[in-house]
Amino acid sequence: MDNPNKKPCLVKTPQGFSVSYNNKLLYSKYNPQHSILQQIENLEIKPGTILLCCSPVLEYGLNELKEKLPENCLIICCEFNSELLEFTKTNNPEFSNFIFPELDELYQLPVILNSQNYSFKNGFIFENCSKYRRILKLDFSSGVSECPQMYDQLAQACTNGIMTFWSNRITLTKFGRLYSKNFFANLKHLSETKPIQNYFGKIEKPVVIFGAGESLEKGAETLKNNHQDFYILCADTALQALQKYNIHVDGVFIEEAQSIILQAFRGSLSGNYTVFAGLSSVTTLLHLIPASRISFFTTKYTQGQFLNELTQLQLLPPENNAFGSVGLTLFYYALKFRKDESVPVFAYGLDFSYSTGKTHAKGTYASDNLLYLSNRLKPGFNFNAAFLNNAGTITDAFGNTVTSTPVLHKYSVLFNEYFSQVKNAYSGTKSGLVSVLPYKSPEEAFNSTKENHIATDSFSKDFETQLQNYFEKEKNALNEIKNILTGQTPIEESALEETLTSLIKKREYLYLHFADGYEYKYSQSFLNRIRTEIDFFLKVF
Repeated sequence: MDNPNKKPCLVKTPQGFSVSYNNKLLYSKYNPQHSILQQIENLEIKPGTILLCCSPVLEYGLNELKEKLPENCLIICCEFNSELLEFTKTNNPEFSNFIFPELDELYQLPVILNSQNYSFKNGFIFENCSKYRRILKLDFSSGVSECPQMYDQLAQACTNGIMTFWSNRITLTKFGRLYSKNFFANLKHLSETKPIQNYFGKIEKPVVIFGAGESLEKGAETLKNNHQDFYILCADTALQALQKYNIHVDGVFIEEAQSIILQAFRGSLSGNYTVFAGLSSVTTLLHLIPASRISFFTTKYTQGQFLNELTQLQLLPPENNAFGSVGLTLFYYALKFRKDESVPVFAYGLDFSYSTGKTHAKGTYASDNLLYLSNRLKPGFNFNAAFLNNAGTITDAFGNTVTSTPVLHKYSVLFNEYFSQVKNAYSGTKSGLVSVLPYKSPEEAFNSTKENHIATDSFSKDFETQLQNYFEKEKNALNEIKNILTGQTPIEESALEETLTSLIKKREYLYLHFADGYEYKYSQSFLNRIRTEIDFFLKVF
């Protein structure tokens, strides 16, 4: 017979109830509330804090904490132990007044904190991350000791989620207008291009991908005499280097929104490779190469109702996560392109690190430009990169000592998280921070003389008509906002706020690049700035 003390149960003490679980008390047997109430009394809580209340088996301290909160704070009760979770919700009806995620929601909490209008299963709605600046973890009982690492990891992941939100906000403030301009300008021409989904599940040859890291050189040397046996994809910055090895490239991936990236295509625009481009990437390529050689994909650079509407209308090409690195995007689509998991994928140049004095492979634009600008006083090495803004000396996945930056190191972590379960994918070289890919040379791949048959179907006429209708609708809406703001369309004062809010709030591209553009504000200053944006986007549309 099971020992009843192994299951959660209430235990009476001189000053209230404790809980016994797994033969131990989760609160003091003398004064169960004392410890948590003292902790709360000593807290200094700043505005904009999300408090993770870990293992609050009983309601002790929660109301006291709630009364102490400054503005823009949020309490989230967290319990990883399923038995304690069931006990807590069964024996404490007061918890209905707080956000208390179910287990599946708890595992997704860092993602939820970066979403908009998420409805928890207990009825609470999380609107968005813009009100919050920090995470504070509080242990409410000894139930935390059942899985302490999970609570620590949750707090760190939620902190990273908040930091990512504000990091993205900085990026959007700087580049959001350009992203939106490129997005809509490219979207207008989408029907002229080749659908990227035509490539999904079609590649039978072994796939080799190239980033612009130093290990590109080894891969290029390995494949330069038999590159025709492989389907080769590369990042934009790797194109010139591969062509100097006379390696035919089947596809080039680009996500960069600024025109500076066109330097990576200089002298390399001819050929029959396909350019796989994010919708928010630089638009000039549409004027430099035929649209039939371009395939677009969707990287959602922000969350917004205008993007949700386009998705619902089925006007967007396939979507991928906003990895932040074209190398990760390249690898993601390489996996989707191969016919099945029996087709091996080999990666070069995805090092996310570099050696002293060298940040890119030989032959890339960055490397060549450094040599071009060199002289006797300024040698063609980038030694500063090894010492400034770096993440320190790191031992890579194969035991080599390398240097990385915080951003590159973050990409390597993301790569290892996203692609840890990938089958039949390898690093072609023993270097770099990609630790989830085992080493295997492409020379060990089966010889393939198979041809890749990729459908050349274009977008339908119906799709083109729908796209035109969308842009016409957007132009009409922008003109309506403009006429209301300039007084050309009279409207009752009582209906003014509701009308403008309904029109503007679902067109976040008008204001997402404002410093305070993480949410719509009905204020004169905000509306004045929106008025200046309308003419810009009318020209784009």
